[in-house]
Amino acid sequence: MDSRIKDLDASERHIAIALCTRRRKKMLQRCLESLIAVEPPENTKLSITVVENDDAPAAEDVIKQIAKTTSIPIYYKVESRAGISFARNCAVEHALTINPDFIAFVDDDETVRRDWLIRLVDVLAEFQADVVTGPVHKIFEEPPPRWRSSQPADRRKNRRVKGELLRRAGTNNVLFSVHLVSRQGFGLRFETRLKSGADTDFFSEAYAQGAKIVWATDACVDELVVAQRTQISRVFHRMFVHASTKCRRSSLREGTARTLAYFVPKAFFSLVLGIIYIPAGTMMLPLKRKGGGSLLFDGLRQLVRCAGFLHGFFFSRQTYYDQIDGC
Repeated sequence: MDSRIKDLDASERHIAIALCTRRRKKMLQRCLESLIAVEPPENTKLSITVVENDDAPAAEDVIKQIAKTTSIPIYYKVESRAGISFARNCAVEHALTINPDFIAFVDDDETVRRDWLIRLVDVLAEFQADVVTGPVHKIFEEPPPRWRSSQPADRRKNRRVKGELLRRAGTNNVLFSVHLVSRQGFGLRFETRLKSGADTDFFSEAYAQGAKIVWATDACVDELVVAQRTQISRVFHRMFVHASTKCRRSSLREGTARTLAYFVPKAFFSLVLGIIYIPAGTMMLPLKRKGGGSLLFDGLRQLVRCAGFLHGFFFSRQTYYDQIDGC
């Protein structure tokens, strides 16, 4: 390992924990209560930075209340420019003023487990990595719908092993060296032209510049999935945004020609699958309800992906995160 990461066995290191929030005071309070209860790794001091992405400081009272109950410094910033990337960049800029060795990010709808940071640091040290990320265990406010257990992304993550090399990560459970954002290092920031998926873009760029990203199987956080998030309209809208973001990011990073060459065939393939799956699933429903429903859902998902790819190429405006789920 080179000098990008300070010695993990140094006398003391500083981990700056950051989270962004917007009009979800109850969730924020639960998140902060879990963070101040976290067990710090040996020879480690902690700080917490909360960035509120809103016009006015609506959550200040919650943060002041929590700050009275802990010796961990809690910093509060307001980023009035709408967009999660602006808020994350605000958190990064503030973190750099307090000289951390590492920065951790979680989401405001999550709670961390007591050994969360210890698990992340242990894996970071064992595999001499620049970035370590772990699983997000979803806790549903209401019983999850049947389609939820069949999500391909969940199955892939469940098969990951400790130390597995990754090409990207998210900010919902991550610890990374300050080298990724410092002027002496990569100097990365979250892409403000991306309305979603900027965290994946950030870590993908870090990987492209040589950062080592690994998986920590036991470093879990718990995410509260509110009932609104499982409504079928919100589910398909999220899928649409995910596909649109992938195409939009490619257009920004790879250019128009390469994006067209890659995503036009993908959009066409998704369209064909949707056209095949939807009538097939509809015909199966009376005979085999579960199988037919699954096939019908997959067909609709393919059509949504197709529309998302096309939207990402021609438009940048996205509205999914204009609606706030939870409180």
